[in-house]
Amino acid sequence: MKSNWQFLVIALILGFYSWYSVSFEQKVNSTVQVRLETTNQPRDLVVREGLISTIDVVVRGPKSLVRSIDSRKIGYSLDLGALKPGENILNFTPDRIPLKGAVEVVEIKPPRIVIQAEEVARKEVPVTVAWTGNLASDWLLKEKLVEPSKVVLRGPRSMVDKVDRLSTQQIKVEGRTPLMFEDAVSMDVPGDMSVEPAKVKTLLVFGPKTREIWIRVPLVLDRDSAKRITDFEPKEVRLHLEAPLRLINEDRLHEQVRAFLRIDPDVDPGRYTLPFQVRLPEHTTLLKTRPEAVEITVRK
Repeated sequence: MKSNWQFLVIALILGFYSWYSVSFEQKVNSTVQVRLETTNQPRDLVVREGLISTIDVVVRGPKSLVRSIDSRKIGYSLDLGALKPGENILNFTPDRIPLKGAVEVVEIKPPRIVIQAEEVARKEVPVTVAWTGNLASDWLLKEKLVEPSKVVLRGPRSMVDKVDRLSTQQIKVEGRTPLMFEDAVSMDVPGDMSVEPAKVKTLLVFGPKTREIWIRVPLVLDRDSAKRITDFEPKEVRLHLEAPLRLINEDRLHEQVRAFLRIDPDVDPGRYTLPFQVRLPEHTTLLKTRPEAVEITVRK
């Protein structure tokens, strides 16, 4: 019991010494930078101007306490619950600054801020795909797809009302003769606005420049079919093609197109009217044939 009384006396002496030291210690002023933390902002309003991230707070108190203040642990809670569209004057008050002990707030700089708030608007706008690349002279973009084709833009009404469409961030297409680009691409959104979804699926399909052309090619027999077909008419056919411009200009299209006859090896002897087959070079499309079928004679 005697030992407990000794500890109590020592604690009282230390407490009195601490109180005396703080109460009669030299008092000083110091400026502390305090971060601004906003709360209760209305969902239908957006702050356009005037909001700052920190304020300067002049404090006064015992030198040892003032020096021990850690500004990283202090924040000013700014309630935006009463915001309305237009100009809002918000005053800073000392009671929202969490300081302990004998330290007091002398001044807040700035003492108030003027915030411009605006109504939030939502708008559905179409999406365009932005791309760049150094394509060969005979190569071009054939097809451009984006999904979804429209996105929802959200932001200050005065800004949203001015936007009729949004673009993707620019896609860099590599190579002189690319075939395809496919990826999810972020949207290019002006400041103070957001978009849903933030990315869109984009497909770019490339190919050679083409031109429609009629050509005449000989009709030949498949190796196995030649053993049974004794006669066929006509001996050549006309083909309506959409072909790469380079093949046409370099006069190489004829040598890469083949028209041939092929029959079932078990077909009975007789005369038949059958379609023929066409083998085409890459990026070439068959549009029409003349004739569409040929007359053949099959022997026993």
